[in-house]
Amino acid sequence: MGIKACAAGFCCADVYQNIGVFYPTGNGIDWGIHLARMGVSVSAVSVVGKDEYGDKMREALAAEGFDISHLRVEDGDTSVMLMALKDGVDRVHLEAIDGVMETYRPNEDDRAFILEHDIIHTDLFGNCLDLLPEWHDAGKTVVMDFSVFSQDPEYACENHFPYVDYAFMSFEEDTPELRDWVRRVQVLGPRVAVATLGEKGSIAYDGERF
Repeated sequence: MGIKACAAGFCCADVYQNIGVFYPTGNGIDWGIHLARMGVSVSAVSVVGKDEYGDKMREALAAEGFDISHLRVEDGDTSVMLMALKDGVDRVHLEAIDGVMETYRPNEDDRAFILEHDIIHTDLFGNCLDLLPEWHDAGKTVVMDFSVFSQDPEYACENHFPYVDYAFMSFEEDTPELRDWVRRVQVLGPRVAVATLGEKGSIAYDGERF
């Protein structure tokens, strides 16, 4: 029996209206698609709406091999991120439409299902933050993407780091100040703290070395 991974929390449809392209996405979904393509068993625990994008999301993730039994369908619109391409390469975020994601909350059945997995990925926006201690206490490996908000006081990320095994954070430049922050994050709990730097790669710290 192999490892089971779960992407719990935020998901949305990236929609490029000017070129007629759509992608199912969200940090955990992107992570899960890569794992599924490597043969890992992956589930999605989130919500979509009763609209065309909801149907397309479920269809696309099922085609990638996801277990979508807990990708709920609720009245309303699927969360959508309207996108564009700058110079044909760089992604530009135009507008976020929360849709059913705004009021989503994993129910008791979802919570029990999540705990059947070995590795759980979540984020700041999928309404799962209060479940971090539960996952940690159950001995699950928790992966969390803090995006660009790891130092933003509004999100109080230092309250979450102790319950995360692999913390990912987004930055633009590798600086001494950044490395000090990555060290600080790792000391608070994660086995590994990672700063992604876009096209410049990433740096990771495991408590001993970068």
